[in-house]
Amino acid sequence: MNLADLNPFETLREIERVECETSLYTFLQHAWKYIDPSPFTHGWPLEAMCEHLEAVADGDIRKLLINVPPRCGKQVADDTPVLTTKGWMRHGDLRAGDYVFSPSGKPVRVKAVSGKTPSNVRVEFFDGSVIYCHENHEWTLFNRSARKWETVETNVFLEPRKGRWGKTGKTNKRASSGGRALHQLPLVQPVQFPLAALPLDPYVLGVWLGDGSTGKACVTHSPKDREHIDHIVNLGFAPSAVWTHKDTGVLTTSFAYTGMKEGLAAAGVLTLKHIPEAYQLASVPQRLQLLAGLIDTDGHVDKNGRCHFTNTNRALIDNVIALVRSMGWRTSVIERAPSKSSSGIQGTKPYWVVGFQPTEELPTRLPRKQVKRFAARRAVGLKSVTYDPRGKKGHCIEVDAADGLYLVGRNLIPTHNSTLVSVAFPAWVWTQREIGPVSGPQVALLHASYAMSLAMRDSVKTRRLIESPWYQRLWGHRFQLVGDQNTKGRFQNDKRGERLITAVDARVTGEGGSIIIVDDANAANEALSEALIETTKDWWDGTMSTRLNDARTGAYIVIQQRLGEEDLTGHILDTDDGWTHLMLPMEFEPERSVATSIGWEDPRTEAGELLWPERFATEQVEVLKKRLGPWKAAGQLQQRPEPKGGGIIKRDWWQLHDAPHFPQFDYVLASLDTAFTTKQENDFSALTVWGIFTTDTVAQPSKQVIRGERLVNIDPRDYGNQAPKVMLMNAWQERLELHDLVQRVAKTCKEMKVDRLLIEDKAAGHSVAQELRRLFGYEDFAVQLVNPGAIDKVARVYAIQHIFAEGMVFAPDRQWAEMTIAQCTAFPRGKHDDIMDTASQALTYMRRAGLLTRSSEHISEVGESLKHRGAPPANLYGI
Repeated sequence: MNLADLNPFETLREIERVECETSLYTFLQHAWKYIDPSPFTHGWPLEAMCEHLEAVADGDIRKLLINVPPRCGKQVADDTPVLTTKGWMRHGDLRAGDYVFSPSGKPVRVKAVSGKTPSNVRVEFFDGSVIYCHENHEWTLFNRSARKWETVETNVFLEPRKGRWGKTGKTNKRASSGGRALHQLPLVQPVQFPLAALPLDPYVLGVWLGDGSTGKACVTHSPKDREHIDHIVNLGFAPSAVWTHKDTGVLTTSFAYTGMKEGLAAAGVLTLKHIPEAYQLASVPQRLQLLAGLIDTDGHVDKNGRCHFTNTNRALIDNVIALVRSMGWRTSVIERAPSKSSSGIQGTKPYWVVGFQPTEELPTRLPRKQVKRFAARRAVGLKSVTYDPRGKKGHCIEVDAADGLYLVGRNLIPTHNSTLVSVAFPAWVWTQREIGPVSGPQVALLHASYAMSLAMRDSVKTRRLIESPWYQRLWGHRFQLVGDQNTKGRFQNDKRGERLITAVDARVTGEGGSIIIVDDANAANEALSEALIETTKDWWDGTMSTRLNDARTGAYIVIQQRLGEEDLTGHILDTDDGWTHLMLPMEFEPERSVATSIGWEDPRTEAGELLWPERFATEQVEVLKKRLGPWKAAGQLQQRPEPKGGGIIKRDWWQLHDAPHFPQFDYVLASLDTAFTTKQENDFSALTVWGIFTTDTVAQPSKQVIRGERLVNIDPRDYGNQAPKVMLMNAWQERLELHDLVQRVAKTCKEMKVDRLLIEDKAAGHSVAQELRRLFGYEDFAVQLVNPGAIDKVARVYAIQHIFAEGMVFAPDRQWAEMTIAQCTAFPRGKHDDIMDTASQALTYMRRAGLLTRSSEHISEVGESLKHRGAPPANLYGI
């Protein structure tokens, strides 16, 4: 297609079409609003997944396995007021099934509520409202400088950051400048409540609240306001008295209303003037009538069309403010000192004046109080964003709205929610011009999950995206969905492409696909169920692994968070080759950094670096880790599942040393495991340092007798001797050249005052030992090569298992200690075992050298030494 032959609009459309077809990430940005209510947030993890999915469509990857952490939400403080269809509620009290309001004024259902996390950022707006939220909470704002809408997270206003939303030079992104808002919220329309059955006409109530007493209401008007007086009479009022102001000539008519007292009592305002909740939650016309009655009595309208309501009752003032804001109008309130009224009476109380500018007709009855100039709706501006270390607790909600927006706060501030699922890939595959086995509108996709409801949800979202005006505008001429197969669970197009769903517990008979997608084959709560895990593996082996339409050209995509060593990911990695494994841990672990078959590498370099700070803040990660616990967090966050408590070496067997200093050590031993080369795909060189120290031995009774109903120890043998323990003093693993490795090892041994260094006699071990003896032979530590012989690694670990089980191994609360514990507990299924090798080598040496004896062995030795054996018997025979 020649772009020069197209008009400007067609040219732009063709450019957008080509960009989206070429890049799944670009497609996702454009399509996001049709498939996910949360705003699109840029991030390299998303780009990495898109890059690998593109490789699937190109035929470069036929088996793709993705492990990613669960998604986190963005939250608002619990005490933030939220207007619902039931009235005002605390944000923290919202539950799934409640209805809140979107900026359009329409109610939207709360679909889900997240757990609690900190809300320690204070966001202030120019209308005076303040919202507390998490620093990753998202706002849709109009950038007045760039003249465009942006969806940004709160943290971009807090501190210098890199990237698109980061600081420029030395200046952070600012919320306002010189008292002028740089960013504005979306406009808010009147909140839509249904027509209410009210005990008293809303206009009548407004008139009485403004200037009435029990059973009567007073209206001040000009002599010409006959139409207004007639209207009041038609409402059922009867004029009871009329008087004229001596200076102005303004008339005041007092009206009595049939049933007024009964109506006021039914409304609950007879003894306390206020706007009842039933009126606040009434329809838009009813609320406008109420406002009109208030303005016709205690209000006035200036020449610019701005309305002012004046009253000495602060509670009523607050009610009027809420009523005006429910119309989406901005308000202001001013307190005034006592003054004379229009009738010349000197006031004794302070009063308040509420000001607002209607954007539509207000049905006032007095001609002089009719609004003749209407303002355009004005957006609320962002004033300041500050970190509050005191913080609050909050959570996020997910609402059933296309843009994900809902209103919070008394001033009805539009804010966002978050969701979990993206379903763009199947729709993108059908956009491809290049027709291939897994590319183009003829591709059949089979999508599976652990529950049919989840698979159905994804299918509906994909179909909704394909049917969206945006998608149809760009690719509607390529294919169309066919009516005879267009259901929630299965839909087809006129090019023979289809999308079919199934679940682990469903039967798939004769159905298949060119691309099979398995998204979360197990629920997180199924991790401990061996039966369910086995069912999933049987389902994969017996059903899904054979459902490709063409095994030579089809593709598999499996996406999940790790739930255990025996989950579907572990099963696939153990039993099948040829998978591209994209593994994205929440916190970076250099020793587990991945490089995939298409040349992609994890861009992080620092240990502990977060996966997606814009999505997963440090506080959220810490909350998740505490909520999940060490075992689940290792799997679901780090994609490093361990057997519960550990494998051969249980996590709980490690003893925590929480003192600020190490104990006095009797002997210090270092253990080194060397790698062959420094290439990225090879193992690390690892070193651990261990110190032996002693503690009091628990006395063991030699005899016990039963006396009555009691068991009594006799001859307790309280020796006062000590039993040895071992402490992990240091650990590291790196890929180093020979010279650098020798220097690093020597430095550690000198700093830790090592007595003996053990080096496994393999790989570069012999060369390292020679260099250490040549360069550092004068140091105090000895170097010894150790040959493990023909015993395999697993057998060696089992040989020292009892040392851990008896609580003889200690470790401090340090990051390098946690790294060691994690690798030991994951053995033998962990990706690396270098540190485990050094640990088994060190502990085996200690046992064989008699440096580390069990308590029972030590007590037995002491007991043997105390036995009286007497003189040896005389020889009976000579030689």
